Amino acid sequence: MRRALLVGIDHYTWAPLQGCINDVHNIAPILEEHYDKTTNFHCKKLVSSKKKRVTKHKLMEHIKDLFSREADMALFYFSGHGMYNELGGLLVTQDAVQHNEGVTVSDIITLANKATNIRQILIILDCCHGGNAGAAPILNDNIAMLRKGVSILTASLHDQYAVEKRATKEGLFTSILVEGLKGGAADILGDITPASLYNYAEKILGPWDQRPVFKTHTSAMATIRNNKPKIDITTLKEIINYFPKSNYQYHLDPSYDPELEPKDQKNEHIMGHFRQFLAEGLLKPVGEKHLYHAAKYSESCQLTPLGIFYWQIINKNKT
Repeated sequence: MRRALLVGIDHYTWAPLQGCINDVHNIAPILEEHYDKTTNFHCKKLVSSKKKRVTKHKLMEHIKDLFSREADMALFYFSGHGMYNELGGLLVTQDAVQHNEGVTVSDIITLANKATNIRQILIILDCCHGGNAGAAPILNDNIAMLRKGVSILTASLHDQYAVEKRATKEGLFTSILVEGLKGGAADILGDITPASLYNYAEKILGPWDQRPVFKTHTSAMATIRNNKPKIDITTLKEIINYFPKSNYQYHLDPSYDPELEPKDQKNEHIMGHFRQFLAEGLLKPVGEKHLYHAAKYSESCQLTPLGIFYWQIINKNKT
């Protein structure tokens, strides 16, 4: 069982926002299903309105409920105002008053650390000054600030603002996350992890004055969403048959390329796989710039470091 609490607050009386509720509605359907329409997260939405306010009490109540239930993975997402003071980062609620602006990030982390009934927890904060949570050290006087299995991904550093795209009424960070979850952050097997989602967002946010933060304490990175593999798994498994050793050089000749003579359907089929491996950075020609020329001049091809990584995974798990 995988559960997600998605919070979006637009209706602040002193500084209203326009994209936070849209952020929740945009990210929810992507989290609810994998690419093949199988169930992923069971999402609960908590969004603001003028009549039904998201107060500190209500937000804390929902967070406690999320972390109190047994689950394989729990995801907490917040889009709204954030602030930073001498006590750390806070998620601002609609009933905010001076010295009591909302829920502290440290309280959320405390609840997450105590939720040992949940194997993996991911906290995503698309708000200003959210990086205070991510910037906290994993260890403090040999005491774990994040227990094993807890990860935090924030839109900005503790002293930065998070950009809202006024034209489309959505958060810049969340719009990037949505594209990443749709496949932009997927690896060759189609898996998206908190780390790959951060790497995707960090590269895109390069030109912006907004830097995402990622902190985790885990020995095995959880998959947030499965997308269609970039290479069919059956094809990928052939890599250990084509390359009996990870440093093996596979000899080519003109029969491997359909544009050359002599014709050989079996070899052309193998070359089709090699072109897929090449496109995903798993393979490279030896002595030539292109596979076509490697075949034409009877050169070889070999695995790249990334190809060797996947070769080792498949070789280790072969039956």
